[in-house]
Amino acid sequence: MIVSGRLGREIVPSIHKLRQVISIYVYCMDKRSNEQWAGNFEKVKAIIVELDELISRIETDYRLQKTVEEPLSINIFTTDANASTSAMGTSTMGVNELVLFEIDADPTMATTKPFADISPFSQFPRESEILFMLGSIFRLKSIHRPGNSQLWIIRMILCSDNEHELKHVLMHIKQQYGSETVDLRTLGRLLSEMSKFDLAEKYFIRSLEQLPLNDPLLFELYQDLGKVTSQAGDFEKSMEWRRKAVALQQKSDLAGKQSY
Repeated sequence: MIVSGRLGREIVPSIHKLRQVISIYVYCMDKRSNEQWAGNFEKVKAIIVELDELISRIETDYRLQKTVEEPLSINIFTTDANASTSAMGTSTMGVNELVLFEIDADPTMATTKPFADISPFSQFPRESEILFMLGSIFRLKSIHRPGNSQLWIIRMILCSDNEHELKHVLMHIKQQYGSETVDLRTLGRLLSEMSKFDLAEKYFIRSLEQLPLNDPLLFELYQDLGKVTSQAGDFEKSMEWRRKAVALQQKSDLAGKQSY
């Protein structure tokens, strides 16, 4: 959605939470004054005064959005007695691998990663929908295909972060990256070390999209993206991310001098 500065102040607070709205662009004449209110809304991707820049930004964001759209992706942690040798792989099931997930979810186990029945908010009236929080951990119980059926049934159990067999894996990741939480950026850095550069880029971009325009972590994510795209051999894209990092740093330095 493209809004003017004046219209944006009025309409963005009302539409920001709508699922149908993915990105908002403020096309205005006074960039500085509109940045003040727009910084409170994460879906506002940019405040722009030039038409050519607006078109270019929308095209870039659209390409990025297409990049992060992918089949169902599951991160698989293999537990081992030695935490240093625990590995993480990625299993992707397309829409051709028919799969039914049966998940046994006990609410008493979901102390730090809760889940909820969001059926009343589903776009499909007859659909039952459960939303699991990002980072939820499931134990694989069984995988089987009944008879000659084309349907694979995967049975899983929702686990607690403190479950004995998984705790050492999470602790190892937290210690390795100096983070108390295993977030999208942490997983992206881990995937980068595993040379899964394309998937790492997608995690970094998803983390980037969740941040407000004035978040200091933006600079670090731009650097992460510049590094991982360079490792993937896409030097043009790498330079684009690095330019964003430099521009953000210059903007931050300028703001500091003005404040001083």
